[in-house]
Amino acid sequence: MSLRRPGFWARQAKSSYKNQINIPFSHHTQTQTPTPTSTLTSTSASTDKMHLHHLALLGAIPLSLAHPSPSTPSITELFAYPPTNPIFLENLLPLPDSRLLLSSFSPSLLLFSPNSPTTPTALTPFPNCTSYTGLTSLSPTTYAVTGGVMAGLGFDPTTTALHIFSLPPNSTTPTLLNSIPLNYPLPNGLLALPSNKSIILSADSLTGSILRIDTTTNTVTTILQSPQLLGGTVFPLGINGLAARPLFDGYLYFTVSGQGYFGRIKLSNQGYIPSGSQIQVLAQIQDPGWVNAFDDLDFDHTGKSAYIAWQRGRVVKVTQGAWGQQWTQEAIVNGTEDVTLKGVTAVKFAKGWSGRKVLFATTGGLEGENDQVGGQVVRIDL
Repeated sequence: MSLRRPGFWARQAKSSYKNQINIPFSHHTQTQTPTPTSTLTSTSASTDKMHLHHLALLGAIPLSLAHPSPSTPSITELFAYPPTNPIFLENLLPLPDSRLLLSSFSPSLLLFSPNSPTTPTALTPFPNCTSYTGLTSLSPTTYAVTGGVMAGLGFDPTTTALHIFSLPPNSTTPTLLNSIPLNYPLPNGLLALPSNKSIILSADSLTGSILRIDTTTNTVTTILQSPQLLGGTVFPLGINGLAARPLFDGYLYFTVSGQGYFGRIKLSNQGYIPSGSQIQVLAQIQDPGWVNAFDDLDFDHTGKSAYIAWQRGRVVKVTQGAWGQQWTQEAIVNGTEDVTLKGVTAVKFAKGWSGRKVLFATTGGLEGENDQVGGQVVRIDL
């Protein structure tokens, strides 16, 4: 990483009101090179200029927000890797036993206990993995992760795979159940379909693709590839985090780091994108770049608000307004005098009823000529 790149995928946020985008659309198997075969027609939605102006101001959050107030979430740093071991934390997944499963740019997945914070425990590495990215849950004891051998900005595509493994409660010994080759350069965000956990979607950040992985047949299909899912001119990583509302509403939600937006597109219960679907931009930020980009995300228990990791050291809340028309965003976490968020990479809500107001976050840390700080695990009480 070069100077001040807090994460492999930095993002930035600019909010807009439901802009419609044309998207090239095609279906491919994993052995094919994705190439668009048709272009959807576009219909530009009208823009609320006052709303856009309000959202653009989020690029410069008042410094007063950095000071806790009665309505400001409290932030607790649970663990941080020291400068002598600056491991980059990429993603996290809360487990039913209250532990956190962490992916990182290291050869092992990590386990961390927020209730008794100590150095995360490294699990047995999976084959051909020097780094890990997306995480998703398939059952209370079965999980999936993407990984491979890091090579430059992404992975060596011949090593990328979806690894499915079991991990019983309180265990530190995963059992590898299946590995499905992906042959893509940077599979990133992961999402198991709410209605069918055997179908997993993966976002490839370098090719601007969404992959559909059928874990019962080991079939990988590209369900969407589009220039609107690619990186930008400054930051080359495109589609990043994937999410669905707790009560599935027929949409796939995602972030596109290099183009600086949070959007959605229609999705069937079986993990396909209906013909004629259009990307809707729900929130967008100005000047996306290495340290100014959206990363992974999670919905709250109501499904009304998405919480997005913003690599500028913030967490953004994007909420749908009345009648599902207008989306607004606000930076709800901006660090404090005691805790500086060093490149937020992922946020996830804790498990259970009590976890509805507890958000965990990971950071990548910072690297530069005069500073080198490892990734953090942070608790945010909303």
